[in-house]
This record gives sequence, structure tokens and C-alpha cells, in this order.
Amino acid sequence: MKLTDADVLEEKIMIKLKNIKLKPKLISLFLMVGLIPLAGVGYYAATSATAALDDASFGQLRAVRDIKAGQITSYFEEREGDMDVLVDTVASLRQEGFSGLRTLQRSQRRAVERFFRENPAVVDQMAPGGIVEEALNEIMDSSTGLGQTGESYLAELRNGRIIFRNDFENIDPDTYIYGYDGTEIAPTYLEGALRGEDGEEVFTNAAGDLVMAVFQPLSVEGLSMAIVTIQNLEEALTPTLAGQENDFYTNYIDAYGYYDLFLIHPEGDIFYTVGQEADYRTNIISGEYSDSSLGTAVRQAIETKAFGFGDFAPYEPSGGVPAALIAQPLVNNGDTEMVVALQLPLEAINGIMQERTGMGETGETYLVGPDELMRSDSFLDPENHSVAASFARPEIGSVDTQASREALNGTTDAAIDRLVHHSMILELNLPSYRLEQAQKGKS
Repeated sequence: MKLTDADVLEEKIMIKLKNIKLKPKLISLFLMVGLIPLAGVGYYAATSATAALDDASFGQLRAVRDIKAGQITSYFEEREGDMDVLVDTVASLRQEGFSGLRTLQRSQRRAVERFFRENPAVVDQMAPGGIVEEALNEIMDSSTGLGQTGESYLAELRNGRIIFRNDFENIDPDTYIYGYDGTEIAPTYLEGALRGEDGEEVFTNAAGDLVMAVFQPLSVEGLSMAIVTIQNLEEALTPTLAGQENDFYTNYIDAYGYYDLFLIHPEGDIFYTVGQEADYRTNIISGEYSDSSLGTAVRQAIETKAFGFGDFAPYEPSGGVPAALIAQPLVNNGDTEMVVALQLPLEAINGIMQERTGMGETGETYLVGPDELMRSDSFLDPENHSVAASFARPEIGSVDTQASREALNGTTDAAIDRLVHHSMILELNLPSYRLEQAQKGKS
């Protein structure tokens, strides 16, 4: 029978195997039996070691992340605490301002009433140039404690007209003199005082300045008179301590590291700032900067009667540099009497985020906002991923990775993202920001 090619090949192989001695056969067999499990063990060990290293790296980043998250949370809680104390201080200064006006007014009112009581016949001698003018000017001449903008004055309602009954000292003294007819310029509180009303309020005068005023009627037989004491609100609330050049608020932001401080009327008028940038004496609710972070913070504070926050965004009055602002209302008997605001320094946040102990040469931690822009300066890429660069060039400076998207959607987890510096990214979900930590991978 003729053999096929396959049969021939099989016969040749069997001949070769028969020529191999038994000992080499056994050695080869034992090697195969031993090496196959060893290779499996080696592969498992390598895989386990890689996983362990990844877990260790992520564990280290998680620890740093939690520390940074706690520090940032504490930072904002401390700022809210600062604001509580500051608002209480402003409230005290406001009350002291009204009390000072009331104290001076009480002394002058008593002197005027005593003069008319001791000289009853002079009620018929009220014309300018007489003894009444001289006596009342002498009584009202004292303006101790009223600063450069304060004024205390008398008014009489005579034949339906409102007539001033002393010479003004600080407010247009050449115009507002004894006998001046102030009917056309009389504020509503003066009209109320001549009707017998007694009170205090903050109002806007003809020059657009916010003014504190206390007013009350006088008890003079045969005359309808009132006394008013006023002072510019900014001056009343910005005391300068003896021996110091700066006012209280300037010293405050220097001591606590804030960029600027604002005092704001509940209708939006910014009547005081330390920096006096372009936002000073504008209306933050309806004016040109109403859409800014300060506008957001102030509206929140007024609407909620609680702490308000305006996220980082370019702030035009500060040269377009991104700024975050916080605000809190001064509430009395349910009414918002004033809003206090602070402009936060980015340096303080960077000081927390750029502390890199345990992060090696390639690790860093940074904050990302809900708009995917930076909320702290990157240590590794300050040119493109600083806060200023991020807002100026969002197409380059934004952070749009799988990890950042998941974190902004509320997921807090570990992930390896090779789209950004081959980095391992960890993110923490915070109320306004997302905290990222990156460690360059060894790929």
C-alpha cells in the first residue's frame, strides 16, 4: 500500500522521538510543568503590584484632597464669621452715629426752648437782624462731633412756608442763612417734624449723598418749630481713631488681608469703599456694574437677608481682574438697613491650594468652577491655567476632562485621565467649586 505524505511525515517524527533518550524527555516535561504555573504567578504578581501602586497613589491623593477640602471649607466659614463680626461693628457705629446726633440735638433743643421760655415776647420779633437771630445762631453754633458734613438747624412753619431760623455752618453757609425760605427744598422728615413727628432716618439729599438725620418738634408757645441734626452717612460710619491716619475699615482690610470693603444702601448705592475704585458712588443693583459678582452678592444678601456670595469673575472696577465678593445685610426689626461687602483676595486661596507637601515635583491641587474655569492658580501651568488666564482665554484655560465633568455632575471618585498631562485626577464636590488634584502618571 502506498504511503501518503502525511504518513511519511508522521513516521519521520516518530523516528526522531525514538532517537531521543528518556532523560532529556523527562527534563523537558518537568520544565514545561514548572514554568507554566510560574509564568501565571508572575503575571498575577505584576498585575497585583500595579494595582497596589495605583491604590497607594490614589490613597495619597485622597488624603491631600480631604485636607484641602477641609481647609477651603474652613476658609469660607471663617470669611462668613468675619462678616458677622464686621456687620455687628457697622451696626454699632451706625447706632453710635445716631446717638451722637441725638445727644447734640437734645442739648440744643433744651437751650432753644429755655430761651423762648425766658423771653416769651420775642415770638413776635422773628424778623432777620433782631435779637432772636443773634441768640439762636449762638445756640446752634456748636457742632461738636458732627465732623465736616454735619449740620444742626432750626426751622419754623409760618404762613404755610418753611423758614430757616439759624445760619448753616457746613452746608452752603452763604445761601442757607437765618430767614431763608426752604419750602421748596424741605425734605419730608422736616415737614414731618413740623407736624409733631420725632424720628431718625437715612435719606438722600439734593447732592445725591446719603445722610443720617434725627429730627423732632420744639415746644415753644406761639410758634411751630422743629430742630434737625444731620451728618453724611459715610463720614458718620468711617471713624478715624486718634493718632491714626487711616479709618477703621482701611485698617480692617489691611489686618485681615481683604482687597476692598464696601458699605451699601439697601437701594444699591455704594456710599463707601476703601479703594474708591470706579464702583464708588454707583448703584450696584441698577447701575453699570449690576451684573458683576458684587451685584450678585448684594442682591442675594438683600433678597435672603443672609450671607450672599458672588463667584469669581472679571471685575471691571478692579481692572478686569477676576474677583469673588461676599455680602451680608444689616437687618433691624426685619428691615435691611445696610449691606456690607468684602472683596476676597485670590492670594489666600492660592496659599491653601498651592501648598504641595507630599505632592512631589509633578503634583498639584486646584479649584475648578461650575463654568469649568479655574478658581485657583495652577502651580504647574500658571501661564494657561491661572484664574486670570482661564477667564481671559477659556478656550485654553478651561478644564474639560472626563474627571472634571463627572465631578461637576456630583460624582466624587478617582480616575486616570490621560488627556491632561497624563494625570491621575481626583475631584471633590463642593457647593460652588470642584477641587482637583493631579499627579503625573508614569506611563
